[in-house]
Amino acid sequence: MLPETGQSSAYGASKENNSLLSCPLFAPKRKPNNINQECVEPRVLNCIATIRGMSTAQSIGACIYCDKTDVNLTDEHITPYAFGNVTGDILHDASCTSCAAITSSFELTMLRENFLPIRSVLQMPSRSKKAYGSVKQTVQYKDGTTKEIDVPHDKYLGQFGLPIFQPPSYFNADFTKRLPVIDELQTFNIGNVANRKWYEDQGIEQQLVHHIKSNKGQAYVRFIMKIAYCAAVKFEGYEVVKDSPVRNLILGDDDHFAVYFGNLEDNQFTEPPQNNSVMRYAVASLDNSNKKLVAVQFFPFMEESPIYHTVV
Repeated sequence: MLPETGQSSAYGASKENNSLLSCPLFAPKRKPNNINQECVEPRVLNCIATIRGMSTAQSIGACIYCDKTDVNLTDEHITPYAFGNVTGDILHDASCTSCAAITSSFELTMLRENFLPIRSVLQMPSRSKKAYGSVKQTVQYKDGTTKEIDVPHDKYLGQFGLPIFQPPSYFNADFTKRLPVIDELQTFNIGNVANRKWYEDQGIEQQLVHHIKSNKGQAYVRFIMKIAYCAAVKFEGYEVVKDSPVRNLILGDDDHFAVYFGNLEDNQFTEPPQNNSVMRYAVASLDNSNKKLVAVQFFPFMEESPIYHTVV
């Protein structure tokens, strides 16, 4: 069992079989849930990172990715600002500008593309005043044609998919695995069901599941691994975890993601999520090893939201 250590604040679900990361799209093989089922709807969010029993900010004094100290260092957010970190789940002076440019690149890809629909529905924090003007969505019209359209954020209704990966091969002592394999796609209905009429008025028959495209798959994994590594630095200490192989994976200098990243069924959070929590993480030590196991979960208030595990 993993102790709960961090949560940040900002609902239906189904599992879909899926194929490998190299497929053109992370598309479910079975028909998704009917959109009339319970949906994640707009709500007032308490977007404050909560760390029980520990300070929400620490000063490192070195780049946690490349160990440089004689350079300009920037703050590193553990919980992304867009996931509710508006007050301080932060490692101060913890990333050089070069490494920050790398991590910011895949973070922006995830926040502005993969997570945009649900961020829009939940009205999660954004540094851009125009962030939620409209959301791109792929729809199918009654004549069978498929098209990507711009949907006003207050009219959005659709399905959001989160991939479920095979367990890290680290636990099988297999260090040859590279790209992680997806076992399933967990889908969630998001938006207000009353918005269905807006789609009907546009001649739209159905909305396709919003999920990660293959060229964004590594960005998704690196995004989660970065959160996990930063969490390990926070709770275990920079000197303890700075030699972790995940640093090279985060920076894009290695591609053995499947060794250290995946989903495990045996490790869960010991406490239920806080109300309206949009992300939480936990850090635990692995038996007979100096490695740490970090669990990260997005939108834990959604039933069966996947818990991702990183060996740090």
